[in-house]
Amino acid sequence: MPRLPEEARAVVAAEFEALDRELAASVTDPWGSVLLADDLPDATFVLAHGRVVYANRAACEGLGDPERSLTVGSRALDLVEPDDRELVQQRMLAVSAGEPVLARDTRLRGFDGTTRLYEMVSLRVFHQDQPAILSVGRAVGEIREAQ
Repeated sequence: MPRLPEEARAVVAAEFEALDRELAASVTDPWGSVLLADDLPDATFVLAHGRVVYANRAACEGLGDPERSLTVGSRALDLVEPDDRELVQQRMLAVSAGEPVLARDTRLRGFDGTTRLYEMVSLRVFHQDQPAILSVGRAVGEIREAQ
């Protein structure tokens, strides 16, 4: 599958990092402004102890869960295509340790069995005073196919 040139990937990664900083502030905001993430067009997840504790509307719809009843509470790795799980688990451990990770294509499997390709970035945040992971993914399957 063709990939974006490294220079373009760096620009996209910088945009995601800026978005991540904004979202990280909202996740830790005691006034509940995490709800601002609900209307973002990109899939947004907060993971704690390996489980999804928050997923915005775009994330749930992308996973085939428009009622938002299946995503929250799921094991995060269960949402990842089996061939990608080991790498995603390594990235989750790195983020949990505070290490930076670059944007990477990740295949997520919906509850209906379909697979969608996302360019995911993640960073460590706090959720209810506990370390957590904020992951934001842009659906890029159509973009990658067009290249």
